[in-house]
Amino acid sequence: MISGERTEDLPAHDWLDWPDTMRESKEGYSIMYDIEMMTTTEEFFDCWRAAAMHLDGQQTEHTLRWLKSELSPPYLEHLSFVLGNQAFYIHVIDVDGEVTGPGTMKGLQFIAEGCNGYCCVMPMKHSADGWKPVHPGWGLLNKEDMSPLSPPDLVTDEKIVMTDWEVHDSAVQFVCQILQQEGRNITTRQGAPDVDPAIWFEGDDGLEWVVVRAARYPNPEPKIPDNWDKLVERCSELSQVGNFACVIVTNPEDHTLPLWRGEQMNAWFEGLEKPSPAPVEE
Repeated sequence: MISGERTEDLPAHDWLDWPDTMRESKEGYSIMYDIEMMTTTEEFFDCWRAAAMHLDGQQTEHTLRWLKSELSPPYLEHLSFVLGNQAFYIHVIDVDGEVTGPGTMKGLQFIAEGCNGYCCVMPMKHSADGWKPVHPGWGLLNKEDMSPLSPPDLVTDEKIVMTDWEVHDSAVQFVCQILQQEGRNITTRQGAPDVDPAIWFEGDDGLEWVVVRAARYPNPEPKIPDNWDKLVERCSELSQVGNFACVIVTNPEDHTLPLWRGEQMNAWFEGLEKPSPAPVEE
C-alpha cells in the first residue's frame, strides 16, 4: 500500500547513522551512530508518489510485495519491493534536476548490497499532466550501467536465501504491524541490522523506541544488548522509554530449511519488553 501523505520527519538528532562499515559491532552490544535526518518537500513527495503509483500499477504474474512504500526517514532508498525471488531498491530523481529528494546513491547502494538486491534509479519528469516516468515499462534503470531494467524479466525459479538484513527488516516490519494493530502511530522505522533503535512510535505518554533483534530458529534467542543503559542515555533527548523486541522466524514448511526470499515465514513475538535499568554501583 502506498502512503497517501508524507510522513512527518523527526528533527535532526544523534540517535541513528549508517557508517562506512557496519561490521564493527561486538557480539552482545548495540551500535549507536550520528546522522542528520533529512527532510522532504511537497514537490518531491508528488514526484515520489507518482513513481510509487506507477510501479504499483504494473501488471505481472508475480506478486509485488512492498518493503518500503512510505516516504519516511531514514532514506537509504525511496522505494523498495520484492517481486518473486528478487529485491529492488529505488532512488527517485527529477530528470530536469529542479526537484531534489533526500538520500544518496551511496545509501542506496549500501542497502541494495546488504540485501543482495538490485540497485535502481527511476528518472521522473514533470509536465502539464503531472509527474511521469521518463522511460517506458517499469521506468527503472540499473544503477550499474544505467540500462533499462524490467523486474519480471529478472525473476527466476532459483531459491534465494534471505540475507540477515532482510530477516531483520522483516522482523521490524512484523513488530510495526503489531504496534499498528494496537493503535500505535509509528513515527519512523529502519531495518538495518546492528543499528538501534529500529522503531520510534507514539506511546501513552509520548515517544517510545524499540530495539529489535531477530533469530532464525533454532538459533539461540537474542538477548537485550549489554549496553542498554548507554542506549537509554543516547536516546534520552527524545525519549528515555525504550523497549526490546525479540522475534524468532522460521520456514513454515520445515524448520530445518532456510528462509526463502519471496516465500512465507512464521514469526514468534511475545510482545515488547521494557528492560530494567542497571543497578547503580556504590
